[in-house]
Amino acid sequence: MSVPSFLALEHHQIFAYVNAGSVALPVYDYILTFDREIELVWAADWNLTKLLFFIARYSVFADVTLALYHRMGYIISDGICTTTYQATAWLLLWGIAVAELILIVRTWAIWSRDKRVGLGLLGALAVIWAVSSFCLNWYLSGVTVKSMVTIAPPLTGCLITGGNDVLLAFFVLLMGFESAVLGLTAAKMAQMLINLRSIARGTAPPVVRSLYRDGILFYVYLFAVAAANLVVLLVVSRDFADLLVTPQRVLHSLLSARLLLNLREASMRSVRVGSDSILTGEPQTSDVEQSGIRMTAANWSRCAALLSVDDGAWVDGGGAACHQPDGRDDDSQGHAHECNV
Repeated sequence: MSVPSFLALEHHQIFAYVNAGSVALPVYDYILTFDREIELVWAADWNLTKLLFFIARYSVFADVTLALYHRMGYIISDGICTTTYQATAWLLLWGIAVAELILIVRTWAIWSRDKRVGLGLLGALAVIWAVSSFCLNWYLSGVTVKSMVTIAPPLTGCLITGGNDVLLAFFVLLMGFESAVLGLTAAKMAQMLINLRSIARGTAPPVVRSLYRDGILFYVYLFAVAAANLVVLLVVSRDFADLLVTPQRVLHSLLSARLLLNLREASMRSVRVGSDSILTGEPQTSDVEQSGIRMTAANWSRCAALLSVDDGAWVDGGGAACHQPDGRDDDSQGHAHECNV
């Protein structure tokens, strides 16, 4: 049995350090945001978005733990090493997909739940992940996974060698998709700013600012990580083809969960009513005036509560009034206003 080179051992240690850091990050974020999760999410009615939130929020712990185990665990079998590496790769890929679904829901919401936007983004994501699954299967078929315990004791974990450049396609496709979503967000944001200029004292309410600010910033961060993966693969070494995939998975989980938490918090600030109107969507009769825009609290909760996307409310983009489910416009000041949530 051949002894791995010094360079291979050095690469193995780098992967172990990166995976260890990837485990620490979601734990730290969880400690910081757990109280907000209890307050803003737990009491909300169950729907698709809330389910996606919990999957994205908690599945990352299993993913990064398994990734750390196959790099640092005491594994004495090459077969177990191969199984854990392949399982980790598939979990990371589909964990990113769940986070992208949350971001698609946000983009669909700011585009007034336009069916063309929603179906277009879902279709694009389905095609990209089908191609990515094919590429990942091809990549995994070309790697060799060995137990470090059997070839270089007392080192632990699994040594991965070989592979190819097919992961390049995944990173390029992901960057292209996220660029398209960023473009949709920026276009709607520009439209909103133009319309706000025609409103007296018009400033975007907190929930609208949260949607656009977080959406654009988070996509910039995710695009940067995908670009870094691409640079590492093309410039550094093929051995590092998946070096930043685990951090990329962690960031997708953290940022998508933060986006929803920030949105829920902003929606509560936008309406001066009890938390029930935001978390449960129950009708309220009090009115609120925010930035020269007057509408009922119940209407704001319908427009703002992204976690309650199944309640049947919808908004009309491009500066039109927010509509209530019964079709009445709540525009007591005679202004057109945009809710775009």
